[in-house]
This record gives sequence, C-alpha cells and structure tokens, in this order.
Amino acid sequence: MKRGFEGEDASTEAKRSSLGGCALKILVPNQSAGTIIGKAGLTINQIQTESGSRVKLSQNREFFPGTTDRVVLVQGNLESTIIGVHLVLERALNNPEQQPPDPPETPRQMKLSIPSNSAGSVIGRGGEVIKTIQTQTGARVQLAHKVRLLTCSFPSRLLPHGDHGLIRHRCAFST
Repeated sequence: MKRGFEGEDASTEAKRSSLGGCALKILVPNQSAGTIIGKAGLTINQIQTESGSRVKLSQNREFFPGTTDRVVLVQGNLESTIIGVHLVLERALNNPEQQPPDPPETPRQMKLSIPSNSAGSVIGRGGEVIKTIQTQTGARVQLAHKVRLLTCSFPSRLLPHGDHGLIRHRCAFST
C-alpha cells in the first residue's frame, strides 16, 4: 500500500520541524510530473539543491481527490520553501511536453491544498485576507469549500514575482 501525504507519523513530523516547519502542497497536472522529476530524478534533485527545500511528488496515478492532478509537497524553512515552490511552478507552468501548448496570454493556475483549520485564516474576516492577497499579487484567488483547494489564476504564462506574498501568507498558517 502506498503511503499518502496525509498520514504523517511522529518521525515525519520531526523531519518537517527540522526543515523549518513550512510545508506547501501544490497540485500540478499529471503531464507535468515528468518535467518536475526529470530524467532519473535529476530535475527534482536540482530543485532541492537550489532551494534548500525538500520536494516530494505523489506516486504515479495517485491524484488529489476529484482531480487528475498530482500533489507536490515542498517543505523547508520559509525562504527555501518559497524558492522551491517557485522552481516547481516554473517547470510545471512552462512544460514543453504539454500538448497543445497554451498561448502566452492564457491565464495560468496554481493550486494549493490547505488544511481545513487554515481556511478561515486564509479567507480572513469578510474575505479581507483573500482581497489583500489578490491586490498584492494580481492573482485571482478562490477557495473551494469542500476540498479546501486554493486556486490562484495568474494573467500570464510566467509566475509573477508577487506570488511570493501568497506563499509567505500560506506558510504562516501551515505551522
């Protein structure tokens, strides 16, 4: 039986703490998994080395519930997690294997899985936190109520620099 990300035991929790306590789960299209892993794991190892974060991808055919998206877990201290997420998304959003390729003006999406107990913090009183995130990043942010999936749509093919504010905010509620 394959072990998912949700069933963390005490040793996994200790490892997470030693990495700095910030962990994000990003959903990526299944066809982007190979681009993130790379030949013989070279790309994912490079991402980990460059960022200083730990990056783990769900197994083949192990999808986020209700989707055909794979889960990428990026964990480390705040800065290494930000860099790791940026590098993963850069590869996933600019996947040369995607057929047909999206035109550059096509909105891009980043999906984050968030714990149910963090949803209120991400939304904020009267939606003020989501509104602030949208204003600061230029992204359209939506929270799916049933699956606790945070979706951010960006106006271009490349990740805006402002997304780091969203990642910082999300990390603040993951510990």
